Amino acid sequence: MQTTAYEFVVSDGDGGTHYWHGHVSMERGDGFQGPIVVRDPGNDDERELEGTYDREEVVFLQDWYHLDGDARRAGLDSDPFVWMGDAQSFLINGGGVYAPCLDDDADDSCADDCSVENYIKTIEVEAGKTYRLRIISGAELVGVNFAIAGHRMTVVEVEGTVVEPFEVENLDVMPAQRYSVLVTADQEPGSYVATTAVRYRDAAPAGRINFEYKSAAPSSGGGGGAALAASERGLTTTTTGEERREDPRSPRPSHPAWDDV
Repeated sequence: MQTTAYEFVVSDGDGGTHYWHGHVSMERGDGFQGPIVVRDPGNDDERELEGTYDREEVVFLQDWYHLDGDARRAGLDSDPFVWMGDAQSFLINGGGVYAPCLDDDADDSCADDCSVENYIKTIEVEAGKTYRLRIISGAELVGVNFAIAGHRMTVVEVEGTVVEPFEVENLDVMPAQRYSVLVTADQEPGSYVATTAVRYRDAAPAGRINFEYKSAAPSSGGGGGAALAASERGLTTTTTGEERREDPRSPRPSHPAWDDV
C-alpha cells in the first residue's frame, strides 16, 4: 500500500478550524478530505477562548453519493448535460444511513446490519461541561442548517477568526464553511440528537449524530433520555419538502424551512 505525507505551511495568524481536500476531479466528494486544526500559541484571543471550555470535538459534514466521482463527472461533462441529482445520504463524522435501507422491504443492496444504531456516530458528553464543536462542511453540493435538540450554541470562531460570541438555536453551514460553537451539557442527562436540514434546495438527505450524556444508556435516538429502538424508521427520513416520518417520542431540533431567508 502506497502512502503519501503532505506538509502544509501555515502563515502567522492562520490558526483555527480548517480542512484539507483533494483537487483531482471529484475525489473530495468521494471522501478524500478531512479536518485540520491549527493551534497558534501566539494568538491571545485563541488562548483566552481555550480557557472557556472543557473539551473539543470535530463535527465534519458531507453529502454522500452512491455513484463515485468519475461517474458523476461523466454526466456533468456530457453533451447534453446529465444532472447528477441529490446525494443519497448525508454523513456527520462519517456516519449516516440511506433511509430506504431501513424499510421492511429494503432491497438486497442494503447491508444486513444497516440500522441507526450501527451507522450513526455519537459525541459523548458529561453533564455540566462545555464543549467546543468545530463544525466543518465538506459538502459537495448542499448547504445545511445544524442544530442540537434542547441545546443552544454560542458561535466563537468563524473560519480561523475568533469572533465576539453570539448565541444561536441553529446554524447555517454552507459548503467549505467552518465554525466553532460552544455547547454546555446543561440538560437532563439523556441521549439527544443533532441533525442537519437542507437549505436553499427543496429536498436533500438529512444528517444526524447523537449528543449523548455519559450517564445515559446508549440509544439510537431521542431527547430528554427517551431511548428508541433502531427499528424506528423515521429517524433518518430526510427531505424537507416532503412529509416527515418521525417518531413523536423523539424530539427533533428546530430548523428553518429550506426557503426561509
